[in-house]
Amino acid sequence: MTVKNNTESDLELSKVGIALGDNLFQSFLLAGERYVNLDMRREGTDEAHVAKLLEAIPESKRKLMTGYFHRQKDLDLAQRVKVLGPLTELKISDPLTLEVTTKGLLDRASFRAELIPSGIQANFRLAPTAFRQLEEREPPGTDGYRRLDLKLESLRVEDSQDERHVWPFTFNQVDEVSLATVGIDETGDVTSGYYNLGSIKEGGKKSFNDKTIHWFRITEGGNRFPKAYSVSVYAIERDEGGWNEFLDAAREYAKAKITEELIARGVIAAGEALGVVIPPHVARIIANAVKGFLDNIMDWLARLFTNEDDILGSRTRRATINSYTGNWGSSGTARSSSWNWRFSGEGGRWRTRMHWQLSR
Repeated sequence: MTVKNNTESDLELSKVGIALGDNLFQSFLLAGERYVNLDMRREGTDEAHVAKLLEAIPESKRKLMTGYFHRQKDLDLAQRVKVLGPLTELKISDPLTLEVTTKGLLDRASFRAELIPSGIQANFRLAPTAFRQLEEREPPGTDGYRRLDLKLESLRVEDSQDERHVWPFTFNQVDEVSLATVGIDETGDVTSGYYNLGSIKEGGKKSFNDKTIHWFRITEGGNRFPKAYSVSVYAIERDEGGWNEFLDAAREYAKAKITEELIARGVIAAGEALGVVIPPHVARIIANAVKGFLDNIMDWLARLFTNEDDILGSRTRRATINSYTGNWGSSGTARSSSWNWRFSGEGGRWRTRMHWQLSR
């Protein structure tokens, strides 16, 4: 049997996924307003998800967020439309669930064109044939790969963000480097990580000797292929701002939305158990939705927290595994070809080099 090579690339954009990410963020803002001002915490809604998120973050950050939600209720109609978009029209009796917040969103012709080829109807339901089309392959044996790692080779600070100028001198040309990761596996599970990588001077480069910054167990979804994975990497200049705790709480929020609503009640037909492999077409939509939500919320928080930590941006890489024994098409080995990512923002610029690694 011919073994098909595995593939990897930067995340391709998805109109449906981007719209869903924006929708998730707008619902988060509306839910925060309801919870903070009206003490609403209806089970299974975004109000309950926001309450859980607020309880999980440091008190100083919680106060800043609740202060914002107190002020949001006083916005005029034009301001509310700018912040909440179509969710402005929802009544207080409308529960903030995907069925309600996305009503009519996927009826757009451009969205249907992206959904229909993958066998999905406009109401998120997946045609049963879409799963039968997935090819059954052998379980991993002694020669099969079982794990997929995202490896960090090196990071160079090309332009320091953390500096100040007092003519004719420039001081503090050293960045406290951190990378945060958010991954999505073949079943839609959302995981995260945070790595404080130390101080690097402007122009300096540090080698990390293929440090694992995210990993997946590729046998988790059973023996159906192909399997799609993605990791978003956030570059953060760390000044003790508590991004670790917040990102973990935001990841839990996103995970609840994806696994409890989008998958359990939507993408996978009603009654299907979690753990079924998601087709790559759908995985791309989910990856865009999660990235869109987190990008929105991280930008919002950076402004709200007055840039105690400066975010230089995010990048996302995908991997598609076609068997337990296949190597990467980009290299012909278990180690993929390496790629460079530049992160630029708030006056700083970093360059990273990474690769995927399969292991037994």
